[in-house]
Amino acid sequence: MFLTTHFAVLAHKKTNRSTYHNTMNLNPLNDTQTEWRLTLGDDIDLETYRRLEQQEVDAVCQTLFRAGAAKLIVDLTANKRLDSLGLQLLLLIYKKCAEQDMQMVLLNPSNQIRRILRILQFDRIFVIEQDEGGL
Repeated sequence: MFLTTHFAVLAHKKTNRSTYHNTMNLNPLNDTQTEWRLTLGDDIDLETYRRLEQQEVDAVCQTLFRAGAAKLIVDLTANKRLDSLGLQLLLLIYKKCAEQDMQMVLLNPSNQIRRILRILQFDRIFVIEQDEGGL
C-alpha cells in the first residue's frame, strides 16, 4: 500500500499521496516505496520557505525513512526561481537524506536554477537530471 503525505502533516493512506500546504506533494514511484517524488508547487523563495517550517520538512523525511526509501527525486519542473532560502531548504532536505544514505536527485531545474546551482558549485553536491518532458 502506498503512503502519501501532506506537508501540513495530513497523511492520506487511501490516496497514497501527501500534500503539504499545497506546496509540496510526496508520492512513491514504485510498489516497494524505495523511490519517491517530491514535487514543489511554488517557486522556492521566502514565501515558500516561510510555509515550509522545519517540522514539515521533518515530517516528509520521516515518511521517507519509515518507508525505507532509497531515493528522493525533487521535481523542480514547475519552479522558475530559487533564492538563498530555497537553496537552504534543498540543502536541509539533502542533509537529512544523506544521514539515512538516501540518494537525492533534482529533476528538471529551469535553466536559471541550473545556472545558479552551477555558479554556486551546488552541482557538485546535488545529482541533477533532466527528463525529456523537462527540456
